[in-house]
Amino acid sequence: MIALAFFFFAAAPPVDYATQIQPLFEKYCLSCHCTNATMGSLNLESYALLQKGGNNGPVVFPKDPANSLLYRSITGQAPEVGRMPMNNVLMAEAETQLIHDWIAQGALEKPAALEKPAALQKPPSRTYSLAISPDGKTVALGQYQKVLLQPGTTLPGPTLAGHAGIVRSLAWSKQGTLLAAAGGLPGRSGEIKVWRADGELLKTFTGHKDAIYAVALSPDGRTLASASYDKLIKLWDLDSGQEIKTLKDHTDAVYALAFSPDGRYLLSGAADRTVKFWLVSSGERLFTLSDAADAIHTVAFSPDGQLLAAAGQDKFVRLWRLNTSTPTPTATPSATPAATMIAHQDGILALRFTPDGRHLVTSSADRTLKVFRTSDLKEMLLLPGQPDWAYGLDVSPDGRRIAVGRLDASFAWLPLELKP
Repeated sequence: MIALAFFFFAAAPPVDYATQIQPLFEKYCLSCHCTNATMGSLNLESYALLQKGGNNGPVVFPKDPANSLLYRSITGQAPEVGRMPMNNVLMAEAETQLIHDWIAQGALEKPAALEKPAALQKPPSRTYSLAISPDGKTVALGQYQKVLLQPGTTLPGPTLAGHAGIVRSLAWSKQGTLLAAAGGLPGRSGEIKVWRADGELLKTFTGHKDAIYAVALSPDGRTLASASYDKLIKLWDLDSGQEIKTLKDHTDAVYALAFSPDGRYLLSGAADRTVKFWLVSSGERLFTLSDAADAIHTVAFSPDGQLLAAAGQDKFVRLWRLNTSTPTPTATPSATPAATMIAHQDGILALRFTPDGRHLVTSSADRTLKVFRTSDLKEMLLLPGQPDWAYGLDVSPDGRRIAVGRLDASFAWLPLELKP
């Protein structure tokens, strides 16, 4: 077997990490080994993060696939972690051979010479983001290299294709005429495509040096905000496509964004465990909320703009009351804690206010959805037994249904029925 392995290495063409190995990680591994779910402390979103290894140390030993945990685990030779991937969707023989060859050639990020990359199987469908149009008639689902538009049912609708990598965030304009879809290639570049509601591509924005995890459109439809693993937030002029400002204050990847209902302010949440509050017109950071003990995955303004909400890896939901009733136009807003609750048994993936602002809906890696009363964060509804993580979460405009897009690509409308 060892002699055969060396024979394959001698005959194998150079393997490129970006075009051949990273797509395999996106296809099989990122659901458990990404920033939002770093099982075993192993993150495979980029070459640099791969090099850091995990709880079991390095997962790759260059030129030694037989002793590399990455290769041993995908071939069932690592009893300390079990066979990977954990979802029983095993890699094809050609794919495991590709990883073997890449490690045997030195596990390089950019080999000196490349032949045409080997063809890969089409990645399985997974849903990473979701947004309901303002009229409630269309649900957008972000998947690998595409967005699915479903016209208010569980049946697949038109597909918006051509995206680079995973579509991690979606945002409709307030008028419902535009849809922004953001993602990109980990460790390489971020990308935002803006589509008309009829499926016509309007613009493509690039500028970040890593994948984009959050996108938001201002209420007036003039400004687009993006947040990336590169620690930066960018503001874009939607009409011209030009970058307006870059907001630099987070010290780690930025995962969440939300505009205030009046468009004056922007809220951001990041892996540096902070929530930051920005003045959009100047790009000035007005204050920072540092209550969280771990990464922030999701943030939101209440519909009346008076409450700020944030949640993430530490399992807490936190609410702050915004104070903007200042005597002079130049006075700085502030926020005071309103309510805090250990909401789930695992990290929180997403949260949304109901349209009337009276309740807050959350999804978690514990595979449950919950509804909390905003005034005191009392739990009002538990929806357990979700078949997979619900990265995609939104509430219908009439407040009667919850749209859920799960990692296994399943989609459902769930009734939002609360007891008096």
